Amino acid sequence: MKRSIHALSMSALACSTLLVTAAAAVAQDGAPPMPADCKEVHKVQLSTSVIPPRTVHIPPYVARDLGLFAKRCIDVEIVQFDGGGSATAMTALQQGQVMGSLTHVPVGRGLPARQLWGMAPKLPQHYAVSGAVKTPADLKGKRLAATGGGVGGFTWTMGREVLLRNGMTENDVQWIPGTLASSLPAIVNGQLDGWPAHAESLYMAQKQNPEVHSLLVFGDLLPDYMYNAQGASLDFIEKNKEILPDILAALIEANRTIYTDPDKVLPIMVKYTELPEDAAKYSYDFQVADCTWSVNTGFDKARTEWSIQNSKNNGDLEKDVEISYEDVVDDSFAKAAVEKLGGPIEIGDCKL
Repeated sequence: MKRSIHALSMSALACSTLLVTAAAAVAQDGAPPMPADCKEVHKVQLSTSVIPPRTVHIPPYVARDLGLFAKRCIDVEIVQFDGGGSATAMTALQQGQVMGSLTHVPVGRGLPARQLWGMAPKLPQHYAVSGAVKTPADLKGKRLAATGGGVGGFTWTMGREVLLRNGMTENDVQWIPGTLASSLPAIVNGQLDGWPAHAESLYMAQKQNPEVHSLLVFGDLLPDYMYNAQGASLDFIEKNKEILPDILAALIEANRTIYTDPDKVLPIMVKYTELPEDAAKYSYDFQVADCTWSVNTGFDKARTEWSIQNSKNNGDLEKDVEISYEDVVDDSFAKAAVEKLGGPIEIGDCKL
């Protein structure tokens, strides 16, 4: 298989031994004790992409706080990074320290890793814009967010997608870097004109500045885009291959619980996202109706293949890179997890 290998920067690798401790490790106060009959407790680190997490990132917290990991004798520590595609997060994943968000792009560039479960296949974000922006054409020359990873990060990539589909390029706007947490006050105060905002963030922004509005929903703009897949390095997979079906079964059970038992899930969502209850409920309702979270493996071969081709079209991957669904995804563990839970299900219109 021919691949274009882009090494991570030496500066990122040099500080890699401190990456997980430098990130925000979530206190385990929400985790119930391990059952007394556990013969062996397996410790593992999972990561999320935002500090604090957005509502879409809540499944690992639900699985932990409801004891879905514990009943399988798995002790999970959740580690937070400021951007799932940031150098810090990618280096931690590359070194086998965590299982976390993984797109096809670093795999296509040579990262020895695989996606293991599609946690939230469909994009849930709105493109929140200032009052001065009425149509996509109005974005030209404006200040767009490149927060949480800068150029090449998810926020920047989504902004670029809007531009490319409306006859512009990344050179037609001003990109404003910063932390992910800085985006909300920036859009409210007029320091940003465009930002890929989760539903709860749009809700909060509009309460503070009614001129902020949704230009589009990314799930409509890019319906075939593979959004949040959880993956790990080949070393992590080999080390944890015996327990990966149980890890994923706990996460899939958590996703199903999100749909079926909001009374259990919403308090967990409020606790870790640090959102007001009304904002969390608004986002929860939007994502449940939109089937944002998966209920089975979360994988669709056509969705992954579309995403690979889109990255070649946009220049994120070289056009001659030979990379297939099987090069990106190892769905065997997720399939085994689904079988442990009694097989595939549908919840309303949600099937993935």
